[in-house]
Amino acid sequence: DRGRLNDCHCPDLCCCVFQYLVLCSSLCPQAYSDQELLLLLCMICRVSLEKQLRLLPVKDLRCLLLCLVNSTRDWDSKLPQICLILTDLTDHHHNLRRLVRLLPDNRRGRQLRKHLSLSIISKLLNHRCTYKATNTDLQLSDLRLYLFRMKPSLLSKGIAAAKKVASEGLQHEEESSVSVDQQAYYLCCSLLALTNEVTNFESIPSGQKEHLMILSTELEKHIKCDIRESEKRLYRSKVKDFVARIYTKWQVLLQKSRPMQGKLYDYWEPLPEDMVATSSEPGSNATSVSTEFQLRLEDSEGSP
Repeated sequence: DRGRLNDCHCPDLCCCVFQYLVLCSSLCPQAYSDQELLLLLCMICRVSLEKQLRLLPVKDLRCLLLCLVNSTRDWDSKLPQICLILTDLTDHHHNLRRLVRLLPDNRRGRQLRKHLSLSIISKLLNHRCTYKATNTDLQLSDLRLYLFRMKPSLLSKGIAAAKKVASEGLQHEEESSVSVDQQAYYLCCSLLALTNEVTNFESIPSGQKEHLMILSTELEKHIKCDIRESEKRLYRSKVKDFVARIYTKWQVLLQKSRPMQGKLYDYWEPLPEDMVATSSEPGSNATSVSTEFQLRLEDSEGSP
C-alpha cells in the first residue's frame, strides 16, 4: 500500500522482511520453484525503486537478491525472462541503472548485469526492449549495434522531437535548448555506464577481442569526437572524461590479452567503412598511377 510507505517504521519493517526471506531462501532453497523465485526477485527490485525507501540499507537487499539468483535451478532459461521483466519495471534510465547496481557480483550476477544492461540500452534507444539473451555468455558484437547511436547530438535530436518544444521567444527557445542538451548528456552518461557494465571483464576472452578493438575505435569516432566542450556547459566535459576512462579501461583489457590467432602483435586497423571511403577517394590511386608511369618511363629509356 503506497499510503503506508509514508510510515516512518516502514523501512525497518522492510529490512525485517528482507532478512526473513534471506533466512528462508538460505535454509530451504528447494522449497520455491523457479517461477516463484523469479516473481519474488522482480517484486523486490520493484520495491527498491520506491522513493520512500531510498534510505533502505542496500546490504540486506543485495543479500536477498544473491540468494534468489543462486537458488534458481534452470538459470539458462530464466535469464532472458528476468531481463525482460526488470527492463519493464520503470522507464527512467536513472532507475534502470539503479536496478543494475543492486544485482549481486558473483558469476550469475555478472551475467545478469551484462544482459540486463544491454536490454536496457536497446530499450532506451528503440523505446522498447529489442535485445534478447540467447546465451549466458554475452557477445560484444551485439553491443556494436547500439554504440554509434549513443552520440549526444543524435540523442538531443530525439529528445527534442519527442518533446516537440514550442519556441515562443528567443529566451524561451534558448532555455529549452539548454534543457534538452542537459537531458541528452544525462542520457548519454547513463548509456555509457551501462556500456561499461556490459564490458565488465576481468580478462577479455580471445573470441571477443576483435569486437572490443572495434568498439574502442567506434567509441572515439562516434561519441568522443561528437562532444563539443564548452565553459558554460561543464557537464559535457564530465561525459567526455567518462568516455576517456572507459576507453582506457578497454585498452588495458586489450593489452593484458594475448594477440589474436596468427599474429605476433595486434596493431590498429581502421573501421571497414573508413577503408571503403578512403579507397573510393580520387587521390587513393595516386601511388598506383605513379608506379605505372615509372615503369613506362623505364621501358621507353631501355628501348633503342
